[in-house]
Amino acid sequence: MTDIASEQSKTAALDVTTPAQRSLQQRTTSAIDRVAVDVSAARAALQEGSPDRLLQAEDRMRSAVDVADAWSTRLGKGAP
Repeated sequence: MTDIASEQSKTAALDVTTPAQRSLQQRTTSAIDRVAVDVSAARAALQEGSPDRLLQAEDRMRSAVDVADAWSTRLGKGAP
């Protein structure tokens, strides 16, 4: 969570001046925020120990990672 919070701060602190940069910043922030929420939910599920919650948390984490990976790939290709 510390690393995720650090990336959230760094992304929010970027000096963006154009609408395109602002859009990229917002989409990146959204992807990072989703990962943060799902990591937090997974941690809570682990503490609870409910098999159903653990499976749900695993599914959500996989989905969040897929979204973050896809966005990272688009950024690497010069996403608009």
